[in-house]
Amino acid sequence: MVNPQFIGTENMVTDEVWALVPARSGSKGIVDKNMQEIQGVSLLGLSVLAGTNSSSIDRCYVSTDSVTYAEEARRYGAEVPFLRPGDASTDSATDLDVFRHFLNWAAENVNCLPRAIVHLRPTTPCREPSHVNEAVKLAIETMASVTSIRSVHVAPESPFKWFLRDSDGYLTTFDRGRELDESNRSRAEFEDVYIPNGYADVVFPLQIITTELLHGNAVRPFLTDPLIEVDGPFELELLRRANSVPKSLLTAAAIAREDYASQLERESAPS
Repeated sequence: MVNPQFIGTENMVTDEVWALVPARSGSKGIVDKNMQEIQGVSLLGLSVLAGTNSSSIDRCYVSTDSVTYAEEARRYGAEVPFLRPGDASTDSATDLDVFRHFLNWAAENVNCLPRAIVHLRPTTPCREPSHVNEAVKLAIETMASVTSIRSVHVAPESPFKWFLRDSDGYLTTFDRGRELDESNRSRAEFEDVYIPNGYADVVFPLQIITTELLHGNAVRPFLTDPLIEVDGPFELELLRRANSVPKSLLTAAAIAREDYASQLERESAPS
């Protein structure tokens, strides 16, 4: 069933692939988290550059509720044609809310939709554009049988060795279905568990429109090496010390900033 606001958009889908970088202001863990810099480039800027420098991506958009964030995104080459409304920018707003708003905007203003959208979260800033291309390639090759692609890495420790507390205060196994002593078995005896990491998730607009689900239930993994997501000051400091930004992105950042400065100079010059 098609959401009423999307009726008629099913025929708008093209062969393009877009990137969407959601960048809400108002982070509580780190003030202006998306504007924090690693090696001289903001988390927002690094995610934009991963999109604009991936050859498989045709357009890179940023969805933000902040004029300052919008300016930062443009500085690194993103398209920011709107400010996200308040009801899609609250603490409780979901990724689906953000994508629903974006698709509605695109249908009304671009008059087309891409066949796939790469979801690039600023909190996973250190991406190789070539790896983003690999995620897109996997999505396109499998889109007939999957509902989305999620980037994941293998958990370094199995949650099957962890504990919960029951209603009486006693420890119980994480899956509540085994003897407690079974958690003492070797990690190799447990099946792998995967952590979603936001490196390059790929979603399909037609899937979202027809099911009102962002990822759906036929999700293929895009496996990456273990990586750090910025949740708080600790992870941010780890990334800063690691110097883990790909050199290609640092070079692209310098070029993008120079190009944007030149553009502003041309626009401000008297005619």
